[in-house]
Amino acid sequence: MAEQVRIPYPMWRVQYQLLGGDRKVWLTSIVYAVVVIFGALMVRRLARQEPLSTICSFIVNGLTAIQCAILVFGGANAIHRAMLRDYETKMIESHRLTPMSNYAVALGYLIGPNLQVLMLFLFNLVIGAVVTAIGGFPIGAWFIANAIFLIATLTAWSAVVFSGMRPAKPIPPSWILGGIAGLTMLVVVIPGLGLMLCVYPFFLGIWIIAGKMPANQPALLIVSFINLVFMVFWLHCAAVKYRRPDLPALNAVRGLILLFLWLLVGSGGLAIYDYVARSSMPFLMQNDMRNVQWLATLLLSIPVALITTLGTAECRLLVSQGRAPRGWSDRVSDVAIAVLAAVLTCLILATVAVSVWRDVLPPPSEDIDLMRLYITTWLHTLAAILLATLTARSVFLLFSRRLKLKNPLISAWSILLLLWSAPPVIDAIRAQVVAGAYDPLAYSWLMGCSPGGTIASVWLSLGANLVPGYALQVAILLAAHWLARSGK
Repeated sequence: MAEQVRIPYPMWRVQYQLLGGDRKVWLTSIVYAVVVIFGALMVRRLARQEPLSTICSFIVNGLTAIQCAILVFGGANAIHRAMLRDYETKMIESHRLTPMSNYAVALGYLIGPNLQVLMLFLFNLVIGAVVTAIGGFPIGAWFIANAIFLIATLTAWSAVVFSGMRPAKPIPPSWILGGIAGLTMLVVVIPGLGLMLCVYPFFLGIWIIAGKMPANQPALLIVSFINLVFMVFWLHCAAVKYRRPDLPALNAVRGLILLFLWLLVGSGGLAIYDYVARSSMPFLMQNDMRNVQWLATLLLSIPVALITTLGTAECRLLVSQGRAPRGWSDRVSDVAIAVLAAVLTCLILATVAVSVWRDVLPPPSEDIDLMRLYITTWLHTLAAILLATLTARSVFLLFSRRLKLKNPLISAWSILLLLWSAPPVIDAIRAQVVAGAYDPLAYSWLMGCSPGGTIASVWLSLGANLVPGYALQVAILLAAHWLARSGK
């Protein structure tokens, strides 16, 4: 029977007491509010020669930075400390013996440790609203931007809760936040990634407060809805992982849901970026990024499809070794999921993002049969992704069954990354040396020796001979599959 979603008041109360109770929480909040107000008054005094609107704008911008830092860094660290404390004291094992449902525990870790953070958020919200009103700025923009910040932060907190639900020590949030910070530079290149990692909403909120974007954009509702969907998904995965930490949460069904969400977000991110840039922020359109954005989004869909495939393969392998399954979804064939992930990737991207990828291909002419070009391009894309998912599955099983490595997933990812990235990189360097400049005809069959290289060759019309590359990829797949079966 499925566990019910209940509000975990007891767990929130315990976390509140661990924070110090009423006295410490209120004392810290009031002291913080006094410090912020005193800092604002000092800024007013030091810059008394400046117009009041300029001073208020400076203070609001500072409060915005503080607000984001408190929500992201303060909240993530609070969740990690709470989960680490329960892991070290074995309290999380005691939670499993209580009547609390898995969803209640996930919600408990989401909100309980962050009661202090939410209190500081409210203080900042009120102070910022007062300063905004004094400066004569639209107060609605301040509240809308902070609502976007809060929704995006709840999504990020949910991902931190999910990452902490594991048999080993919870993953430090600095690793997660550091990875997100490193990927922030790719937000313009892959808008969907910014939506999925909750980076894009913060940019939108900052632009609203700065007056560079209207607060009544329909795209804001879409972005907030996307974040809410991901919040529910990560909390569900955290609840599943809490109840059964010995099995991967992203099995066949949840892996496909993640892939489906990414494909929609990746495709929609391109459209939202184009809409926001053209309607409100034309400086983003100074360079047409559509070709780069499309190719980057398509290539990033391969690792997400691999997550789905490898999660299914790991779950099925553990069940075959004697672990009790959670249900029928833990027994689904990993081969079927590998094929379905490849088909779903091409199906969603080819339909939802049709207005994007049609402009990437060559313009119509008498020498080009567009329908044949469309079919050929997507068949090559499907073949490349299908070879990637099937190869990843076979390599993982090879490392698990025959080689019996301690961390077969990490080993499989490392080997495949090296195996698939080397040929296109080598061929790109060779082409630059030979041609001396960008020349599509300078690329060779090496470009097609990996899924990413095959897709790049097709969509960029590099003219590389793909037959040898396909032959090599199929040979690697068959060899890994045979070796994996022989070690069964």
